[in-house]
Amino acid sequence: MLSLHEADTNKLKSSVLPNIEGQDEFTELLNRLENFSSPKIHYHTECRVDFNNKISLLKKPFSKSDWHFHREYHQLAFDEISVIIEEDIIKKGRCHLLIHLHELYIDSLEKIFQDNSVEMNVTFTAQHLEEKILKQFSYDIKSFIVHNKKIIAPKFLHMIDYTMLENLQTENILQKAALILRETIWQIEMKKLPAKNITAQDLISGEASIPQQLLNFYFTLLGGANQKRKNSLKCNRQVRSYCQDVIFGVHNGQVKTSKHIMLGMTLKSLTSSRKVIDIVNRYGHCISYQGVEEFLFF
Repeated sequence: MLSLHEADTNKLKSSVLPNIEGQDEFTELLNRLENFSSPKIHYHTECRVDFNNKISLLKKPFSKSDWHFHREYHQLAFDEISVIIEEDIIKKGRCHLLIHLHELYIDSLEKIFQDNSVEMNVTFTAQHLEEKILKQFSYDIKSFIVHNKKIIAPKFLHMIDYTMLENLQTENILQKAALILRETIWQIEMKKLPAKNITAQDLISGEASIPQQLLNFYFTLLGGANQKRKNSLKCNRQVRSYCQDVIFGVHNGQVKTSKHIMLGMTLKSLTSSRKVIDIVNRYGHCISYQGVEEFLFF
């Protein structure tokens, strides 16, 4: 509850109205003041301070500092974590390890900094994230400590058994592996195709090579400990196909791999069908029809 400040209506109008006339964002306030007839008017001091700050910004253009940008980037990253909390924890009643949420937060934050061409030299601990989460969702979630592991859980959950903890830890390992591979893919050195005089070798090479970590992951996923299968041509072809799909997907189609270029051009040559290429492109297996046309033009 905030206390109200009392003021003379005419004096308040004389100080406020000249500042807001002609300002679209203050149209509602202008109408209310012009139609207000009581001799005394009441307002919150905090609201008057906020109003004065807005007026100051209108008079003097606001120049954002690095601190303001960093705060916005952190808010964007926290918004993404908030969606996970609302969808998974609050609505579906699932639990998450705090360390997992923190890893997702840092991954999102790094991507935001990278998209804005800013070097990320700030630290944000898991404890800090926990404080923000509990402050934002204090009525819907709570935290547990089980075997020295912090767990964010829905409010109605009263206990977490060992089996649930094991499942969370397994899920966290998988998520961590995914984030490691994602970071590896983002760090691939890209080789943009030349704007003119593109050769067949340029198209075959594509814009990115497959990192060894990604190859190892898919060889292990498909073959396990079976070296005979890992060494087969079929497995090698499938692994390289999956790896290039993942690279293409992580970069949202902005990086064209050898497979995606050559498969798109081959489909164009064999079918001359835009619909076929569009379907395969939507599944992430080749470049768009427009991209194929551009390469054929060169």
